[in-house]
Amino acid sequence: MPEYVKLAQKVVDAYNSKDVEAFIGMYAEGADVVFPDLAAPNREEMIAEFHEIIEAIPDRHFDVSRIVATEKGAMVECITKGTNTGSLFGMPPTNKELALPMIHVYDFEKGKVVRQRCYSNYQILMQQLAGE
Repeated sequence: MPEYVKLAQKVVDAYNSKDVEAFIGMYAEGADVVFPDLAAPNREEMIAEFHEIIEAIPDRHFDVSRIVATEKGAMVECITKGTNTGSLFGMPPTNKELALPMIHVYDFEKGKVVRQRCYSNYQILMQQLAGE
């Protein structure tokens, strides 16, 4: 398995285990990170979002379809799954199961994420929360 694929899998595994220290530890200081709902977060914002999401969707996990190595890193295609049992984006819990397709693109240097882009369609998430 190529090095970048292993590193991307470590990021996914740390997230799925809900180990915030291991997850944040995969990111270099000053990493350039953009999520659909949070652009260019710093480490504190990433930690806060990690906890907020886990409180809203305690069983959330990335169900990986594939990881593909790139020149500088890896792309992870996955479906984020879980049940919304806590407040999310200021909305009360819906107790609905969610399945949100996502693509994460990671660039690595010295074993750490230096750049990440996450692509997903939050309209799908909102439709699932509304029960549409």
